[in-house]
Formats: sequence, C-alpha cells, structure tokens
Amino acid sequence: MTAVAQFLADAPQFLRNNHVQFKGQSPPTAGRYWFLLIPVQSGARRRLGVFLGKSIGKADAGAYEIRYRDASMLSADARRDGMEFEAQWSGYLAGGKAQCALDSSGPGIMLTPELTGCAIAFAATPDGRARFSHYNLKDGSRTLDGAGMVSAARDDYAGNRFGVLTKEHYYGKSTADMREGGAASVRPHARASANIIGWRKGGQWTFWSQYTDMKGQVRQILDVRQLAPGAWTG
Repeated sequence: MTAVAQFLADAPQFLRNNHVQFKGQSPPTAGRYWFLLIPVQSGARRRLGVFLGKSIGKADAGAYEIRYRDASMLSADARRDGMEFEAQWSGYLAGGKAQCALDSSGPGIMLTPELTGCAIAFAATPDGRARFSHYNLKDGSRTLDGAGMVSAARDDYAGNRFGVLTKEHYYGKSTADMREGGAASVRPHARASANIIGWRKGGQWTFWSQYTDMKGQVRQILDVRQLAPGAWTG
C-alpha cells in the first residue's frame, strides 16, 4: 500500500507514525484541490509516552510534506503517480479568518496550514457535514489569546456545538518532557505547533491534531489526538 493510500485509509494512524506538514504555496481559496504527499529526508521522532512529565521513550518516525499540486515550483518528478490525492482546503487569510463547508461526499480529507499561533474552530453535524474555521486574528503583531479566539468562534458558531483549539493548548504540549523537579515555570522547545487534519470516516467528519515541536534539529511528534466538540482548547 502506498503512503497516500495509508494516509487516506487511516489518517490518525498515519499521523502517529509520520510527521506530516503542509508546506509551500497554498491554494487561492477554500475548496477542493489536488495535493502531493512527498517523503522528505529530514528525520523525525515520535514520543512513545509520558510519565510524571517526562518522556518514557522515543522512536524513529517518517516525515512527509504536503504540497499544493498546482504550485509552480514543483518539479515534474514530484508529480509522479502514487503521490497525488484530492482534499478539501480550509482557506487561509493573514490577519483574518477563513472558513469552509465540508460535505458528506467528495474528498474525505481536509487540510489547513500548520498552526504556529493561529486557532481553529469546527462543528460537525449528524448528516455528515461539517464547518471549519482557521483564525489568524491579531491584536497588533500577535495572534489573539485563547479568550479572544473562543469569542470569535462563539460568534461564528452560534447555536452549534463546536470545538476550538488555541495556541495555549499546543504550546503547552511541548513542555510535557521539559519539567525538572516540578518546576512551575517551563519553556517549550522551539517551534511548538500543531498539524490539523479533517478526516471523514463512516460518513462523519472528525478532526485530529498532531502536536509537534523541535528538539535541536529534530522534529518531534508529541501526541496525536482527536479534537472534541464542546472543548475550548482541544
């Protein structure tokens, strides 16, 4: 089975074993587009577990980039068969918000840019549809804090049971193996982030977060979790 086939068949399991990051040029607006899943040589590691705030083991992990197929910088070699797949793109607006509607048919994968300070919100319905928002809302040069992002989501999803993931949550994930002696104040590793995937399985949309950071020059997969409707941080 090709990597693309594995990714489409069980996106959460693929995220547990492989660092997967959207890179490069984005599609112009929200909608259905073709993408490439490209293996990269840079090493990655995955955390096997945490006990008392410390990692209890790590293992090698694969590493893949997802790139927009129509991006002009991609070579003909990168367009070879077996790497292509169709997905829903969430859209992205610098300094603002992008929203998309997900149908009960069509591509069963949704992509959005890596979260490095942004927030996302989502709501799924029993009829197999869903809504998704990517928030790059700012106060000056910085993205809004969790309270500001949740307030925006409440306005956009009024009357719906929705979930929100903010930077405070995925920044906090990277401190889990940094605590020493119960220190109350810890700093995350470099570039704590989250890679978000929407995955339709059994006719229902679910949303998954791959929490990552950098330790030295190595990208670490800290955790992979399904995001819960009704939760303000994930």
